[in-house]
Amino acid sequence: MVMRTPSADISASIARGFAWWSGELKSLLPPGLRSGDSQPKTDLVVIAQNGELTGTVPALSGLADTQSILDDIERRSRRRPLRVRIRLPLAECLVRPITVPRAALADIVRIAALDLERTTPLRRPDIHSAILAGDGGRGRGPVTAEHIVVKRSKVAALQAQITGVGAEISGADCFRADPAAPLPVDFLNDREGLSDGGPAPALFSGGRLAMAAAALAFASLAIATLRHESALLGLQEETAAVRSRVLAARSQSADGDKAAWPAFAQLKSTYPPVVEILEDLARRLPDTAYVTQLRLADGTVELGGFGRPVRSLAPELEQSPFIESATITAPIVTDEKLQKERFDLRLRLAQKTLESSGSAPGERAP
Repeated sequence: MVMRTPSADISASIARGFAWWSGELKSLLPPGLRSGDSQPKTDLVVIAQNGELTGTVPALSGLADTQSILDDIERRSRRRPLRVRIRLPLAECLVRPITVPRAALADIVRIAALDLERTTPLRRPDIHSAILAGDGGRGRGPVTAEHIVVKRSKVAALQAQITGVGAEISGADCFRADPAAPLPVDFLNDREGLSDGGPAPALFSGGRLAMAAAALAFASLAIATLRHESALLGLQEETAAVRSRVLAARSQSADGDKAAWPAFAQLKSTYPPVVEILEDLARRLPDTAYVTQLRLADGTVELGGFGRPVRSLAPELEQSPFIESATITAPIVTDEKLQKERFDLRLRLAQKTLESSGSAPGERAP
């Protein structure tokens, strides 16, 4: 039984973590920059013209026809798995120029497929296609690209011949003039998107990925620290603003209390207490009358109710020492249901004077 040491467990955990981070970082890179993801590994490239195999890349002597090439593939496949890539001349493909606004660059593949079905009898299930942009999608202004189309049946026939002798298909591309200089497309890759005509960029090594992972870790730590500091500063600013608003509200409340007290004192010294006014009015109203509305504001009392008779109410209420005048504000009408007369009166309160401020109601100071 093999004993595992703590250091071995730690090393294994670090290795798994580094592998996971490497995979995550590689998934964020463009397809052309992913190490090992740009194209599947290929052991042999065969050239196909007019449905026949006509050569290999690099060219091998004695391999210039379909049967000799298939025999060589079968012989090599018996020794080890063989991955073969099919290469077609661009002249056997349908090449259609397509121009889209730069804002629609992400949808250029779908736009090209829809335009192909609109202008030709070809349908997407019957073809393989790829998009090749002259500027690689970089620059400004509209993007002009080549929509390269090949019939699925043509590629399928070549695939059947090659897989029939025991080999695997790693992809299918095309070339303009030199078979050794293929275009950066893969018809068998369903995720094939926008490609440019330039060489593949340099791939990132494991060391660079590790440096990028470390830089991302430090950047995430710095970003988290900055976010916390900015949140703390924002909280401090909000606290100071709330504190200033509370102090301002307290100051306004104190000023309001100081301003309201003189007005209250003046109101209290100008008019008699409300309780005394109501008691006096209730005592002077006859038993045949009752009040349904009462409003006291701005030195007046508005009364509304029913009684019979009501014409004598105004002179009777004017006898009160608290009432300066009584006025009927609405026509007197009889309520047939209640068999009483409706009345609306406005009573103006009598203001206190220096002579009567210390005397009882109805008395004058000597």
